Amino acid sequence: MPVLPTGTVTFLFTDIEGSTALWEHQPQLMRDALARHDETVRDCIESQGGYVFRTVGDAFYVTFPTAPQALYAALATQRGLASTVWGDIGPIKVRMALHTGSVELRDGEYFGLPLNRVSRILSAGHGGQVLLSLATQQLVRDYLPENVSLRDLGEGGLRGLIRRERVYQLVVPDLPSDFPPLASLDPDYLEPVGEGGRPTRNPYKGLRPFTESDAGDFFGREDLTRRLGDRLAEDVPLRRFLVVAGPSGSGKSSVVRAGLVSALRRGLLPGSERWQIASIVPGARPMEEVEAALLRMAPDPPPSLLEQLEFDERGLIRAAKRLLPGDDSELLLVVDQFEEVFTLVPDEPARVHFLESLYSAVTDPRARIRVVCTLRADFYDRPLLYPDPGELVRQRTEVVLPLSHDELCQAITGPAGRVGVGLEPELIARIVTDVEEQPGALPLLQYALTELFERRRGDTLTLRGYRESGGVAGALTRRAEELVEGLTQDERSLVRQVFLRLMTLGEERQDTRRRVTLGELRSLGDERTVDEVLELFGGARLLTFDRDTATGEGTAEVAHEALIQRWPRLRE
Repeated sequence: MPVLPTGTVTFLFTDIEGSTALWEHQPQLMRDALARHDETVRDCIESQGGYVFRTVGDAFYVTFPTAPQALYAALATQRGLASTVWGDIGPIKVRMALHTGSVELRDGEYFGLPLNRVSRILSAGHGGQVLLSLATQQLVRDYLPENVSLRDLGEGGLRGLIRRERVYQLVVPDLPSDFPPLASLDPDYLEPVGEGGRPTRNPYKGLRPFTESDAGDFFGREDLTRRLGDRLAEDVPLRRFLVVAGPSGSGKSSVVRAGLVSALRRGLLPGSERWQIASIVPGARPMEEVEAALLRMAPDPPPSLLEQLEFDERGLIRAAKRLLPGDDSELLLVVDQFEEVFTLVPDEPARVHFLESLYSAVTDPRARIRVVCTLRADFYDRPLLYPDPGELVRQRTEVVLPLSHDELCQAITGPAGRVGVGLEPELIARIVTDVEEQPGALPLLQYALTELFERRRGDTLTLRGYRESGGVAGALTRRAEELVEGLTQDERSLVRQVFLRLMTLGEERQDTRRRVTLGELRSLGDERTVDEVLELFGGARLLTFDRDTATGEGTAEVAHEALIQRWPRLRE
C-alpha cells in the first residue's frame, strides 16, 4: 500500500459520461471498453506520480503531491483515451476535475472540504472536459505545455457548497474544447447556511484585499465603482488610462478588483463583458508579469511573448493585437500596487521601458488597450518624474476617499447579511465610531470583523465578542502578540528575522511589504521550523503566499502594510 501524500495536495477525479446507459444497453462491450479505460487511466496516473486511493465503478479518485503532476496526468489521460480504438461502443468520454487543498488522512482515508469541492466541480462538467478550480489554476498556469491553455468559464455557486468557485477548462488543440455551459455553475447563487441556520463561511477577508471572486461580499463602494466606470467612458483623449490613488488602507485594490473589474465583466460599459482582463502586481520584473498574465488569458497562447514585449515600447501593443480575437473586444490591464515599479524594479532602463510601454498602449488610437493602476498616495510623485507617464497620471487620477457613514455601515453589515448573520445595533454604532476615528483603518476593520465572526453567538455578532477580540484598534495587535507569546525564545528570534526580510524600509516614506521567496526565508534557520512559523502566521491571516511567475518558486508576503504600521513589536 503506497504512502498517500498529506497536507496540501491536488485531487484528480474522473468518471465516464453516460456510463449507466452504456452498461444497460451494451454490457459486454462496456465491460471490454472499461478494461481499456482503466488501463489507460492507471498508466497515465502512475507515470505522473499519482496515487489512486479509491475507485467506484468507472470513477477514479486520485491524489498528487503537486498540481502540475495532476495537470499532466489529466492531459495524458485525455490524449490516451482519444487515441484508443473503442469499436462499436463508440468513444468513451471521460470528464475530469482538479482541485488543490489541505486535507487530513485518517486510517488510510482522506477527510476535508477539498474532496467535496472537487466532486462538485466534476459533476458540473461534460464528457471529455477537464475542469480546474481557481486554486489549482493558480498553481499550474506557469507550467502549461506548449499550445495548451486554460479558459476561464466564470464564477458561480456549485450545489451543496458554501463558497463560490471560479472554474477553468483545459484547452488542448488536438482535443475537443467546445462544450455546453457547466451544468450547475450558477452566477446568481447565494450561499446557504448550515445546520440550524448557522453560517459556515466567514464572509470577511482579514487583511487581504477583496478580489473579483469576492465581489458578492463587497459592499460600500458602489458609488466609487460607478465613478471609475464613468472615468473610463469619458470622451477625452486619455480615457483609456486611469490611476486609482489613495493612502495605504483606503481600499484601492479592493474597489478595482472586486468593484470595477467585476462590474465591467457584467457589462458596466458598452461591450465590456467581452473585454479580456489581465491583472498583475509589478514586482521586480514587471514585463515578465505582463507576459504571464497575457499568456494566462489567451485561448491559444504562443510559447513566449517576452522578447516581443521587451523589443521596444510598442511591444505591448503588438502582443495584445496578437492575442485579442478579431472582434471589437479590448484588453484591460490592471496594474495593482503600481508603486512597486518605483520601489522594487532595480534597473532604471527596465522601469522606463515599462512606463513607456503603458504610455504607448493607451495613447495609440489604433491600440485596443486600457490600463487601470492602483497607487499609494505617498508614491504619487514618483511617476511624475517621467514626462509622458507623468502627464497621464496628472490628468487621469481618481482618488479614493474614506467611506461615508452609510457606506461604512453597508461594508460592515452587508457581508454578514449574505450568510444570514446579524449584528447587535450597539455593535454597529461602536464599530463605525472606532473606524471613523482612525483614517486608513479598512484593513483593521476587516481583520476585526474576521476575528469577530469566529466569536459569534449563534447567528449574531455581539458587542461583547467585539470587545473580547480587541476591536478595530486592537484585534490585529492582539492576534499577532498571542502568536508570538506562544513561541520559544529561538522561535521568536526566527520570527524577527522572517518579518524583517518581509519589509522594505521607506526612508522618508512609510515602510512597505516585500515579497520574498520561501527559499530565502528557509535559509534563516531549520527549514521545518521556518515552515511551521510561516504556517502559524499564515493561518492567522497575517501572511499570504503565492508563487513567483518567472521561477514558480513559492513566495511569502505580509498580508497588508497595516500590520507593519500597527504592530508595535514589528515597528520597533
